Amino acid sequence: MKKTGHAARPGMKAVAGVLLMFSLGGPVVEHGPAYRFAPHTRAVFGTAACTSPQVGVSPSGGLFVLAVCGQAPNQTLSLAISQNGGDSFQAPVAVSGVGASLRSGGEASPSLGVTPTAIYALWQQMGAQGGTELLVAREPSPGAPFQEPVRVTDKTHPSFTGFSALGVAPNGDVYVVWLDGRSPAETKGRFSVYVARSSDRGASFGTNVQVASGACPCCRPRVAFGGDGEVYVFWRKVFPGQVRDMVASVSADQGATFASPVRVAEDDWRINGCPESGPVATAAGGRMYVAWMTETDRRRAGVEISWSDDHGKTFARPVLASRGVLDANHPSLSATESGALLVFQGRGERKDGDWSPLRPHLVTISPDGSISRQMPVAEGTGSAAYPVVAAGGAGRAFVVWAESSEKSPAVFLARGRAAEPDRAAPSGE
Repeated sequence: MKKTGHAARPGMKAVAGVLLMFSLGGPVVEHGPAYRFAPHTRAVFGTAACTSPQVGVSPSGGLFVLAVCGQAPNQTLSLAISQNGGDSFQAPVAVSGVGASLRSGGEASPSLGVTPTAIYALWQQMGAQGGTELLVAREPSPGAPFQEPVRVTDKTHPSFTGFSALGVAPNGDVYVVWLDGRSPAETKGRFSVYVARSSDRGASFGTNVQVASGACPCCRPRVAFGGDGEVYVFWRKVFPGQVRDMVASVSADQGATFASPVRVAEDDWRINGCPESGPVATAAGGRMYVAWMTETDRRRAGVEISWSDDHGKTFARPVLASRGVLDANHPSLSATESGALLVFQGRGERKDGDWSPLRPHLVTISPDGSISRQMPVAEGTGSAAYPVVAAGGAGRAFVVWAESSEKSPAVFLARGRAAEPDRAAPSGE
């Protein structure tokens, strides 16, 4: 298998860890579960019917959960805030306007950005003249009313806009990346990847920049930021022969121009249709991590992770992070003080052969390139969908997801803490 970047660096063997060999040009340590989660989950919005959750943590410890609540067409984008680590939540704050025609679900869910000075929410709704629009609203301080939302796109004619994601750069600039159907030259069944930047803390957005064409039409792209001011955009590109693999493009001028795309991994996944599963990315310790789902073959089906140590020029040979999990999909990444947390949905294998419900699973990635054995985050009554993770200070971890039941969809929260090294469960059982 051809390399796409650096090999992972060998790490020290964890307590009771098992040394596993992957196609990385070197060994990777798989150690025991690094986090312990509380046995009981919490319904963030009570009995309200809510879905498409996002979670963020402020440097001061505030916990924020964004979700779409209510029944269509009368849905509202709502933000729940906790100042005690999720013990309790204040009454939800309305983000979207009254009567807004929200478009949400799966890869098209809203985005949340949490900074020391503001909270940002991005969502998609039907445009007044047809087509779809992207809107960003800013909350200047926790609990304050959200300001009037601003439009991200600069289109003069209605067209498709969706599968968007928001990111806040270290300097406070706000970026939105999305799939766009405005180009008449785009191949049928493909969209272009666009990005827009706000240099005034979300008060307005500048010229929309086309990053690339030929993107898979239902896989959300992502934006992330390097330590030297780089802006990374990741997406699933359609290559000849219906190959749909992950690529990255980097901007060194705050999103004004982008370099030619670099293939993150040569999965060579051939599928005549959109898998509706995009990448996720985060920077930690000078390294840019990216994770995604692939089903190249049965042995490699699941969630893979790779990283770049040279500003996106090359990427390490990917590691299958979801070993032992069936139907692994929809990853989420969050940087920690010493690496990253990866969460995805998947099923455990049952001895009776029946299908178990989908559950959130967590993997930790250490700075030396080692990954932990996956661990289920929580049990529930229904199947969990699209889990999202946010790392807090002092080894805290927060995971939210939507779970359907016989009554209505609900948003659940699981809270975890980093386990002490001498408490880590042995791997290789």
